[in-house]
Amino acid sequence: MSITLDDLAPGNYAIAIFQDLNGDSILNRNPLGIPTEPFGFSQNPRIVVAPPKFVASAVLVVEAETNVNIRLKNLLRG
Repeated sequence: MSITLDDLAPGNYAIAIFQDLNGDSILNRNPLGIPTEPFGFSQNPRIVVAPPKFVASAVLVVEAETNVNIRLKNLLRG
């Protein structure tokens, strides 16, 4: 899938995405707070027990076209 964000000013950005498998517009979690739907962050940081800090996901945008690849993770399925 490809998403285009237009007219971004140069700077540092972090992107968080998730795949809404059941169409309810929220990232569903189990009773322990672990996401039950695939998710990812720019720079593909290692996820241990919490979302990454901004600096771990930050992408410097300096050109009109900057590509960022994000791998979705599912912590419950490995």
